[in-house]
Amino acid sequence: MDIYKLNKFNDWWVSGHPRPELLRPYHRPVFNRIISYMDDREILLLYGMRRIGKTTLMYQIIDHLISTGINSRKILYFTFDETEASIDDLISTYESEVIRSPIKDAGRVFLFLDEIQKNKDWENKVKIYYDLYPNVKFIISGSASLNVKKRSSETLAGRLYSFYISQLEFKEFLEMKGIAVEFENWKLYENNVRPRLMDYLIKGGFPELVSESSDEKVLSYVRDIVLDRILLKDIPEEFGIRDIPLLRTLLGLIASEPGFIINYDSLSKKLGRSKQTIMNYIFFLEYSLIVKTVENTRPGFLATSRKMRKVYLTSSGFVFAISGTPYTNNGKIAESAVVQAISPVNYYREGNKEIDFIWIRGNLVIPIEVKYGNYDVKNFISIIKGLNLKKGIIVSRDKFEKYEESGFIIGVIPLWLFILFPEKIDEDFGIFSN
Repeated sequence: MDIYKLNKFNDWWVSGHPRPELLRPYHRPVFNRIISYMDDREILLLYGMRRIGKTTLMYQIIDHLISTGINSRKILYFTFDETEASIDDLISTYESEVIRSPIKDAGRVFLFLDEIQKNKDWENKVKIYYDLYPNVKFIISGSASLNVKKRSSETLAGRLYSFYISQLEFKEFLEMKGIAVEFENWKLYENNVRPRLMDYLIKGGFPELVSESSDEKVLSYVRDIVLDRILLKDIPEEFGIRDIPLLRTLLGLIASEPGFIINYDSLSKKLGRSKQTIMNYIFFLEYSLIVKTVENTRPGFLATSRKMRKVYLTSSGFVFAISGTPYTNNGKIAESAVVQAISPVNYYREGNKEIDFIWIRGNLVIPIEVKYGNYDVKNFISIIKGLNLKKGIIVSRDKFEKYEESGFIIGVIPLWLFILFPEKIDEDFGIFSN
């Protein structure tokens, strides 16, 4: 490998630190979690959607390591996103041109390999170096969830810790804007926070958009830089498909009605493609973390049905970008926002009875209904009663109320507050306390 390829990615070998423009002043909470594993031998995998900050996290970790006294030349970064290279050639050039010794004799060395799913047979190569050289610490990243998760779990079992890097949570979005909110005093922040909810939803949690003021630029970024890159490059490269119009059509259908129940027979007839093709293409979109399917659960919550799956886009920003406008069905956007915040696995539907989401957290089973307009507490109670549940949540537009009736407790929580502190729902709202 040409040393100049490495030099352009590793300017801290000369300057001492990553360039300021590669770093962001805000460190996401996952940064501290990752740092706590840096002294361990195991490989660290950062995986998640494109453009959600994995590379920035790597640069921040590199900067942290150098600041703690690690020799800058003992840190190698390389991305396989645009540049082809073998891991063997990469390490060979690093040995001969940078550390000027066999890597096994170089002491503690940190290898950051970005978008590693683009490198063929990467998991086996990393496994070999991991097993041979205990002094080498691998930090790798990948954008396609199934590829990196499946292949790493099969080949690197017992050698790897994985970290899912999500889109910005609402709380992180606010903090990047200089707004810190304490849960204990949330009412004091309502007038400052609630008006920023739509800004967050339109931008979809992508870090580079936090300070962007133009809706047109926001929609173009999500559509052209995020979605098109996945649809036109990542999925075709991984699966060898050519029917890009079908991918776009499916995304358009999901964006127009987030949460619709997938009927493969109906879609096959409507789109003029085979049922298996439709199933495959939905899988490709889910594989790429653009969509999420939610399964219909059965009473008892121990079984789910592969039929009657609901499908959502994983970012509210996708809904706006695909529809081409920042003004759309706010009720469906609210459902998408809840999916983005808690990533539920189940919903419930039987006959004409339906609950949007069944959120299982530890020993808690939390039924959640999203109602951006009017809501019927008595009807909600009648449904959860049939599921042998006593407590539930209605996510509203702006109401915060608590209903207690015949042993049932229903919390009505405004969307902005629910997605701001979803982890507090079962603890501090007084709804699910033991």
